[in-house]
Amino acid sequence: MGKGKGVASQSLTVRVFLGALGLWIVWFFGFRGRIERPEVFQRDLELAKEAAVVGGFCGVGMKDDELVKSVNAFGSSVFDAMIASNPKENVFFSPLSIAAAMSMVRLGTTAGSAGEKELDKFLPCAGNVLENLTEELQIDTEAVQTKFVNSLWMSESLKPAYKWQMDKLSVHTAALPTSPDPINEWVEAQTNGLIKNLLAKLHKDAIAMLVNAVYFKGQWSSQFSEKATEDALFTQADGSTETCKMMKTFQTSFMYRKLPSGEASVKLPYGKSGDFHAVVTLPSPGDVPNPHGAISSAPWEMQKVKVQMPRFKVEYAASVKDILRSMGIESIFSELGMLKGICTRDDAIIGDVAHKAVIEVDEYGTKAAAATAVTMMRMSLGRPPIEFLVDRPFAFTILHRSGMVLFSGVIKKPSFF
Repeated sequence: MGKGKGVASQSLTVRVFLGALGLWIVWFFGFRGRIERPEVFQRDLELAKEAAVVGGFCGVGMKDDELVKSVNAFGSSVFDAMIASNPKENVFFSPLSIAAAMSMVRLGTTAGSAGEKELDKFLPCAGNVLENLTEELQIDTEAVQTKFVNSLWMSESLKPAYKWQMDKLSVHTAALPTSPDPINEWVEAQTNGLIKNLLAKLHKDAIAMLVNAVYFKGQWSSQFSEKATEDALFTQADGSTETCKMMKTFQTSFMYRKLPSGEASVKLPYGKSGDFHAVVTLPSPGDVPNPHGAISSAPWEMQKVKVQMPRFKVEYAASVKDILRSMGIESIFSELGMLKGICTRDDAIIGDVAHKAVIEVDEYGTKAAAATAVTMMRMSLGRPPIEFLVDRPFAFTILHRSGMVLFSGVIKKPSFF
């Protein structure tokens, strides 16, 4: 991740520090041009102060290793919650995409609020996620292409200081549309067609949409031989088997490790630079795959490994709102006054966080993409009615007001009329 650092540090030429507040308030781009236009300089200075006091340029200046640890720790927490809520289903997502979208929220939370504190517990690096990675993950070589982009779709109630802050972080901004189509089309274009129809609809009370998209395409450094691919059986989690196209490599050296538990992992590099690689982790027979195996600190060693792995593709889509709430990020979804750094309205909350991810793996490499859309909306004054749908076995009891039970039963297979 180091190669974008020099470019970033050159373009972020001046730091203005509010000593009394102990906050970084701005990094000015193109300082000389602004001094030549003092009215522009003064305007940006005022916007910078407001951004710092209300939202805060949090996490700016964080070292690369701290940024990596922070995003990975956040992703691990999200992963654990996803696995717990989907124990028998595929789970594939981008921790980075969700972290980026929530970082945009964090930069607009009210200073000192519960919402700010809850997000800071997981994302103290919000400023760095958007600033550093927007430059560092723009790669376009023959073997590897990556893209990391953010967008803000806003209504008239958006605060100028927040838009100014997003502009400084290279966030694409546009007017909030009346349908999800422009947002879906933007996401599809940024992910080279992999993520389609991220949003089914746009909430009628939406104030703003904060959207991230991540794209990756990489060729294996040592490609699988397509001629060697043949039919084989893959054992599913429930014990059933399904025929797959099993890819094979022969006598190739890879980084490999095997833990005392029997869990084994292999690194499959992309391209020539060694900047990106896939880690495939296989549990011992009968065990559940470890989602954190890739970031374990256990040592690796170079070994000759015959890798056999199926061609596969997975698509995962879910609202991660409840997952974030289960982690303790709750106030922004339910309490007023948490988002005063983003808009002028006092009734703004986060209504939903939609996430979608896709991966395709074949003999030549990997294509993967993800997108996250945060809906900021007006809190409805009236609560929606509770849904109570009796479409499965149920209990039925008739009582007197005294509490005496007259009839009681469990209805498993009723007769309908």
